Amino acid sequence: DLLNVNLYAEVGLAYGRQITDNLTIGARVKVMDGYFNLSTDKTLVKLFTNENLNEVSADVYYQLNEAGVIAFDSTGNASITSYIPKNFGVGFDLGARYETDRFDFSASLVDFASTISWSDNCKKIVPANGEGTLSFGGLDMSGLISGGSIDTTILSGLTDSIMSIVTPAFIEGESYTTSVPTKLNLSASYKIFDWLR
Repeated sequence: DLLNVNLYAEVGLAYGRQITDNLTIGARVKVMDGYFNLSTDKTLVKLFTNENLNEVSADVYYQLNEAGVIAFDSTGNASITSYIPKNFGVGFDLGARYETDRFDFSASLVDFASTISWSDNCKKIVPANGEGTLSFGGLDMSGLISGGSIDTTILSGLTDSIMSIVTPAFIEGESYTTSVPTKLNLSASYKIFDWLR
């Protein structure tokens, strides 16, 4: 779960009830309609060293799931396919408030157990060359600055290796489900005067 970006609309039905003179509780059930998602899946970096600890290598692989009303083709160009998505989910909000003459305490749990199922324009973004290996034995920086200018050829080999691993490819994906992060809100206030809290 390195990355989970959700863009969605929600509509809900709420009910609140005053339990005592001081305590009020409420709950809301809501339907979510997802417009866009970008999330990581099966992303990994494995680091290795040799016995002398003077060289590091890394096996690198990433997979991003993308879905929503924005469709990407195999070259990464985007277009909007629909203004009414078919990516639905359900969520819940819970809340409580306790009031006295001077003190006011409240707490809410927003997007409790909320998920969205994505089925519109599902794509996977993966390395074009599959899982890659990057080896690093250090850099000789003594020739980095020569004659008052920076020698960029020193870093070019490392840059080429990194770019060969991260170059993305857009492939067809399948439906998937993501969760919406749960948020906990707490508040407390003290009333000094009727007009100042």
